[in-house]
Amino acid sequence: MDIPQNIFMAKNRVIDNALFLKTEQCVRCASCAPRCPTYALSLNEAESPRGRITMIAGLATGQISATESLQQHLDNCLTCRACEQVCPAEVEVGDILDQGRALTHRRRWPTLAQLLFNKVLDQIIAHPKPLARLTTLARLKWVQRMAHTLGFGAWLPALSAAQPTMPLHAHYPSGSDSDKRVQLFVGCLGEAMQSHTLNAALYLLSHLGFSVQIPKEQTCCGALHKHRGEIGRANRFASQNLQAFSDPAVAVIYCATGCGVTLKEYQADSPDAFPMRLLEINEFIAQCEFDTLEFEPLHEKVLIHDPCSARYPLKCAQFSHQLLNQIEGLEIFTLANNQHCCGAAGTYMLSHPETAHTLVSSIVEEAVRLQVDYVVSSNIGCALHLGVHLPKSIRVCHPVELLAQQLISRHKLGVE
Repeated sequence: MDIPQNIFMAKNRVIDNALFLKTEQCVRCASCAPRCPTYALSLNEAESPRGRITMIAGLATGQISATESLQQHLDNCLTCRACEQVCPAEVEVGDILDQGRALTHRRRWPTLAQLLFNKVLDQIIAHPKPLARLTTLARLKWVQRMAHTLGFGAWLPALSAAQPTMPLHAHYPSGSDSDKRVQLFVGCLGEAMQSHTLNAALYLLSHLGFSVQIPKEQTCCGALHKHRGEIGRANRFASQNLQAFSDPAVAVIYCATGCGVTLKEYQADSPDAFPMRLLEINEFIAQCEFDTLEFEPLHEKVLIHDPCSARYPLKCAQFSHQLLNQIEGLEIFTLANNQHCCGAAGTYMLSHPETAHTLVSSIVEEAVRLQVDYVVSSNIGCALHLGVHLPKSIRVCHPVELLAQQLISRHKLGVE
């Protein structure tokens, strides 16, 4: 394989046997290469899954060191996990990448930009509500000029596209006399940047006879830290969430599939982590007595975007299609190349704006060509990324927002 030679710098042999054994499961067959977005853009073997696995194997055995070149190739991975779906050896590429980044994180001093990024992210997670105020500031011209001067210009479109916040309560009653109840995972940014989606979910769940609890002790799922190699910090978030959602009698529902992947991985690490059901909102609603709800017809066009997290690790993408089919008159389109990542990938759209823009461009072109009125996505990061690049005439929303909008309500529930 044509891996750049400046990556291979000898170092004291410090062997991580568990990680090395995981990398050895890869037979280097290259079945994954055609599914990898970064390899498709560059045709560079170091930008392919097997190339990255080879480099991480070298890190795990201490044969190579964490150089800037190697770090860049690992950071360029979107962790979309499309490669895992075609791997004949069922290699857990996402887990290998996370552990490989953890190795480089331990061996290298962070740059000033990384330290600043981590500090800002920690403050947002600890105090998410002020982020909602930044969405208004991000639309101001002088703030935009200052942000570009300081190197944070890539953050502005996502902030300005965010939904205005609507404070959430700890408990929402059922819309009937039913004693059914669920808990809702909001995460760190949900209330500040996804409040319309969460309120739509509450509206639908109430009409389906569920009371909803929102534990205030919950926090970030840990995905952003885990994918940057900060496994210890991600595990601390996991512990806090497991305490917050400790009631084994109820289901836990999440609206962002990116968070859902990490929540599911709590169970992989400890089978008893979530004794209750853990389900994505579309999947949960589809399993309820959904035919009891009535929807106003909507004679418009909608393009469904299936996030990588829904399509690959969670395998729940079909449920958004199933639910939207309940709205009469809706003309539904599916992306022709929906197997490719849109480029959002957590904070990737901020750290790699040029690549992210290249990857989302085909989706934008198709939406414009089809002249759709809506683009729906089940992941907050993807929705923000799409909202930045699509024309303002096209509304980007979560599938449950469209369902709640068309739901024929026979009484007011106080959830708008």
